[in-house]
Amino acid sequence: QIPCIDPSINARRLTQHAGTRSYLSKLSPETRTNLLLERGGGDDSFNVGAYVWNDILSRVYNNNSSSSSSGNVKEHDFLADIQLSFLMFLFLECHTSLEHWRDAISMCSLAVTMPTDASNSTTNNNNNLLR
Repeated sequence: QIPCIDPSINARRLTQHAGTRSYLSKLSPETRTNLLLERGGGDDSFNVGAYVWNDILSRVYNNNSSSSSSGNVKEHDFLADIQLSFLMFLFLECHTSLEHWRDAISMCSLAVTMPTDASNSTTNNNNNLLR
């Protein structure tokens, strides 16, 4: 199960998600506290989504085979996983696969943060379009 730790949602609601609850139970208390209570705090260098993304890639998609020299093996395995889960939902109507796909896409999107100047320029561009 894949966690979805969104900084805009309070900690109590986050723990209702089965994948997040399972993921948090495997973390040390210190790491769990950092993820749930100090997210979005004063330290801009700590990105919860990026931490979870890297941690899941290293735990779940860790490929120890020496046959591939590419450094993107984990990312390729992740992409293969979400492709397979979507196809299983599409052709076999497996609802669990759809939930896995949704959570994987959500985790992936939360790992990326837009730079502040880019978000400001996007907002300005959107405001200009609305005029």
